[in-house]
Amino acid sequence: FRVLGNTSLSAEWAKLGTLPGNADDVWEEAAKEAKRQLKEEAGFGKCVVVETAHPYGATRHNTKQAVHMDGVDGLNVFFSSKCCTLDKRARFRIFTGGLRRDNAGVGARVEVAVPGSFGDKVWGTVVQKLDMGAWKIRLDMEQVKPEETGEQVAFQPAVGDEVEAKSGRWLRATVAEIRDDGTYVVDWFDRDNKDREKKLDELRRPTPQESDHRNLEDLPRYCRLASPGAEGFAVCLDEPKSITVRYAKGVSAADEQGFGAMIGDEIKFFGLDKSCPLMPISIQGLAESGPAQEQGVKDGWYLDLVATLGGSSRSKLAELLSGIGGVEDLSDLGTCINVVLHNIDEVQ
Repeated sequence: FRVLGNTSLSAEWAKLGTLPGNADDVWEEAAKEAKRQLKEEAGFGKCVVVETAHPYGATRHNTKQAVHMDGVDGLNVFFSSKCCTLDKRARFRIFTGGLRRDNAGVGARVEVAVPGSFGDKVWGTVVQKLDMGAWKIRLDMEQVKPEETGEQVAFQPAVGDEVEAKSGRWLRATVAEIRDDGTYVVDWFDRDNKDREKKLDELRRPTPQESDHRNLEDLPRYCRLASPGAEGFAVCLDEPKSITVRYAKGVSAADEQGFGAMIGDEIKFFGLDKSCPLMPISIQGLAESGPAQEQGVKDGWYLDLVATLGGSSRSKLAELLSGIGGVEDLSDLGTCINVVLHNIDEVQ
């Protein structure tokens, strides 16, 4: 105890003479060790206790704490029964992320910005570190459910499976034991030890939770490019660079007929890769020098279709692409982009 009866830890510590540290340091270390032991005894070995300063005054108050836990693949939050706030305006928010780029590697979860959108992102997983500060990301795609294939798979949970179990209402749990009589014993996520024995009809598959998760299928403009059942990828750079190149009169030296450099004079051909739906067209061969190379464009660079279609040549491109996909009027930018991406083979 810090204070017990007529004495205190500080008073008793002073009687021990000259020792390294002080009573406050000893108390902090003792409290830390006591918390560790209590967490282990309660089955929360990897738990982190987040505690705000209290009591706090009836004024505007904010607190933030960074929490890091090694070797975990999920997060459950439990509140003490003594938690309380001054009013109903208090908010508790969890922000995830903060991965240091220099520590990232294969398996890291990332967000990929969607070109031509207003902040849209799609989730993905790093699958390869490429040269020149590039990363290959496998984009998240919806998993085909058994009922969507016409095959109804019987629900037979095994030990260790996450389920929802009926206890007045459906609650998350993990199957801990399957007995010979077919009874299931579950461990509740909140560690409650009551009502743990369940029959099969009292269990069900976990209900998908609402989240901000963005799969490629959440982006209709791009998801059609990926072949059915095939994976989609994106190549991202540590330091992305964007260059706008103009092929116009007066921009480059004119030939004997008075024409300046044309795209075909400098770029041999473009390549189409549907496995990279966000940026499917890239430069696959350069010829003689021209405006693009003078500004640093190299073989393998991706063409930003959205920026190109919405650029200064927008009206000319809409006229040139008229009729693709059976659509004649491409004056609306959104329509033009969608038609081009949905008929990319014809465009390429």
